[in-house]
This record gives sequence, structure tokens and C-alpha cells, in this order.
Amino acid sequence: MSVFDRSDFEARHAKVRERMEKEGFDALIGYSNAKVRGVVRYLGDYFARFVGAQSQRDGSYQMFGSCAVLFPLDGEPVLVTDQPWDEERAKEVSIFENTHYAENFGIEFGRLIAERGYKSIGIDNWFIYPAMHYLPLVDQAPEAELRPTALVEDTYKIKTPKEIDLIRKAEMAAMKAVEAGFEAVKVGATEFEFALAAEYALRANGELELAGGSIVSGGPNTGTGSSLPYHDDSYTMKSGDWALFDICPSYAGYAGDISRMIVAGDLDDLDPRLRDMYETTRRMNEAVIDAIRPGVTPKSLNDMAEEIADEAGFGENKIGLLGHSLGIDIHDPPDYYYDDHPLDENMCITVEPCLLMPGVAGTRVEDVVCVTTDGCEVLTADSPKELRGTGR
Repeated sequence: MSVFDRSDFEARHAKVRERMEKEGFDALIGYSNAKVRGVVRYLGDYFARFVGAQSQRDGSYQMFGSCAVLFPLDGEPVLVTDQPWDEERAKEVSIFENTHYAENFGIEFGRLIAERGYKSIGIDNWFIYPAMHYLPLVDQAPEAELRPTALVEDTYKIKTPKEIDLIRKAEMAAMKAVEAGFEAVKVGATEFEFALAAEYALRANGELELAGGSIVSGGPNTGTGSSLPYHDDSYTMKSGDWALFDICPSYAGYAGDISRMIVAGDLDDLDPRLRDMYETTRRMNEAVIDAIRPGVTPKSLNDMAEEIADEAGFGENKIGLLGHSLGIDIHDPPDYYYDDHPLDENMCITVEPCLLMPGVAGTRVEDVVCVTTDGCEVLTADSPKELRGTGR
């Protein structure tokens, strides 16, 4: 059952419609799939859980795993799922009375657009909107102008107090998972063993379904920055190897995120160059957090982190991404690559500088912060960032 009531959704709809009116849209098509859930879930509470192949009446197969809402400036929205076996859950979860299964929602939406005389239609999540649902729109509503937009994301990047509280609870689960993972790291332990410990704690303290896939690795495998071990090729830790945890719990549909590292065995066995690499990463993280406040741009924060990495001799090792917003989805706008729009109060964003030496080692130190009136609140502040060893 949703933690949000009808008044919460009515407030969301009012904000979205205000933006629609400013941008000249008669209606909006919000699209989501099993991985990118934010737009439809924000508007209507429903989300697709699975993706795969599904047979059709003509004997062919098409991929399922998406849903969409036709959201008019005036009038009642229509929410559809492309999974017939999930129609009952969709009706139960969705706040919209008109919620049902549609084999091709492009055909249905196109007909409705033509019948209702909508002329300017925004498609939110344009870059992942499937061609099989787009072409029928053009065919059924040839007079309508279809335009890409990120209107809904621009609305929900500013979080309400209730949303911030859910992200805070997700971060509590994230910190518990780090603690559990750290306890399983030792000389002779495998990556799979300590990854499994963190995964169990993620679900025990948050929800069964995670916000995103975990990144857990040890020793030289940390050099990819995004690996997860298999049973049969799991690296066995030696003294001086470090373990990297980047994990993404969920709480009531809202994402958490954190990255921490620990050294197996004695910290003195860690290569001094790698220890310097870690401390540089930590300095980037802390300097950026100190600089966050309304009016600062993500790009300027990334420039600051790059300058710190350059001065320490690790400029070529820094990956481009410094962080991103999060909420219903684990990765929302803004992020720090090139975004030059100023941060606003009540944005929740990650700060996760990462240095990679492929085949050798990698670092990531990540916190989630909420932008406040004159700075930011670090939602992961209770998780220490000082690098330590597990002991012999």
C-alpha cells in the first residue's frame, strides 16, 4: 500500500499541469519501464516490475515491461500496462480510475488524442520511448505535434518532506548494509561472501526489491568500478586488498545509495600509492559536500573535484560522473557531468567521486545529501569514511 495519499498525488498533478501550461502542452504521455519507473509512478503510483518476451494474438512475440499514462491538461488521465497478467495489480495500485492493459498503448493513446483534439503532446522519457508505441501515435493522430520533454523529472527533482524522509530511511538501510558487508571482509574471504552479507542486510533493513544493482568487489576487481562477483570466479582477499561496496537499497519505493571501502587485514599492508588514491577520493567527496548549497551548479562541483584529482596526480583516473539525483529512480537529473543549472533547496543528490586504475584498483566514496537553505544535510553522515583494516 502506498505511503502517499490522494492529496499527495493531487499536489503532484497540480505542479505538473502548471508546467504543462507554461510549455504549451494539451497533454503529456509519461512513459516508464521496469528499470526507469519514476515518471509513471510519480503520477499514478503504478510501476512495471518485470521485462521479457510475450506472445501476441497473431503468434508473434514482443517485449513487455513498460507502462504509460496519457495525462491531459484538463480531464481524467488514462494509465495502461503492456502486461495482461499484471492488469489486476495495476488497477489495485494505480490512483487513476481508467487503468487497464493495452497491447499497444500507442494505438489507444493516438485515438484518444485525435478524438479529444489535443494538438501539442509532450512525451516524457522520449529517449527510451519505444518505436512500436510511437509510430501508431503518428498514424492515429497525424495532426498532433509530438515533442520531447523532461517535465515530470523537472518537477520531482525537488523533494517533499515525505519523500526526503523515505530517502533518509533508505540511507539507514544502506549504512546497515555497509556494516554487514564490512563484518564479512577478512583475509581469506571471497567477494561473494561479503557481497552476500551486504545484500541480505539491504533487504532486511529496506525493501525486498532494490533500487539498483549492487557493485561489490575486492582487490584488483575494484578497478572496473562496477563489478559484482559470480560464485565461480569470486576473488579471495589477501592482506592489503581492499573491498568496495556501492549499494542501492529501496524504502517504500525511494532509492538509497552509498559507497564505502575497507581493507582486509592490516592497513599497513595497503600499497601507499593506493592509500593516497583513496585519500584523494575522500578529499574530493568532502570538498564537494562543503561547497553544496542552493545556487551552486553541478558542473562547478565536478570541476572542483577534477582540480583536486589533478593536483594529487590522479586526474587521468577520475571518471566523469561525480554524482546524480535520486528518488523513485536511482539515477535522476541533475547529474554532474555538464549540468550548469543551479541546485535548489530540497534536491537529494549523491556525491561519489571515483578513481580507477584498470586491473589494479579503484576507489569510490559516496554520500547522499539533501540541499538545505544554506548548505546540505548529509543523510549518510553516520557511516565513517576513514579507511581502516579488518585486522590480522
